[in-house]
Amino acid sequence: MKCPRIWQRMSVRAKILIVFLSLTMAALGIAGILAFSTMGAMGSYALDSSSTLGDRAVADSTTALAGNAESSLLRLARDQADISNVVFQQVAADMDTLAAYAETVQDRPAGEPARPLYSQAERPDDPKTSSVYILAPGVSRDAVLSDLAALSSADELLHPLLVSDPRLTQIYIGTGSGILWVAPWLDSVPSTYDPRDRDWFTKAQDAGTLVWSEPYVDAGGKGLMV
Repeated sequence: MKCPRIWQRMSVRAKILIVFLSLTMAALGIAGILAFSTMGAMGSYALDSSSTLGDRAVADSTTALAGNAESSLLRLARDQADISNVVFQQVAADMDTLAAYAETVQDRPAGEPARPLYSQAERPDDPKTSSVYILAPGVSRDAVLSDLAALSSADELLHPLLVSDPRLTQIYIGTGSGILWVAPWLDSVPSTYDPRDRDWFTKAQDAGTLVWSEPYVDAGGKGLMV
């Protein structure tokens, strides 16, 4: 293979310079390619690192939020439990007062009712300050008239208790003779209702003292009660 004439005419110095320049350009090209590859790799690494750090930050934040939420809920539950405990203690004190009063009423000689007696079919002029009696199936008014008279005397305490404690929506008394006495007056209790079959009645009767029932739906339409 023959060399081009222009190459033959060049001096040795020019030839050395051209070879040197060629090697320099080749080295620069290789360095540029390596630099580009390195920059690309660094960019990918930075992107992956950023994604990893972002995911880790999100995970840490989620964990922290979950922990704070759990702590707040536990604190709220404890506070609510303390409040509920105080409420139950106050209601229990009211019921103890009512039970003691009921015992004194029972010891009184039978007489005329202290207040007018209202069934669900007899609406009083002021339902909020009156009570209602509901008789279990098969029970007649004449057969339990003495019990009704005693219960009417209990209204002297029932309605002041309702006024003094807004947490009380109703106060009702069940008797072994089949009477349900409710304050204040209402007309939403089914005619088939018998207090003697109810859990709150049987538990109290068996225990002979104050008991708390499980939450239940009120037959008179007042919602969930204990």
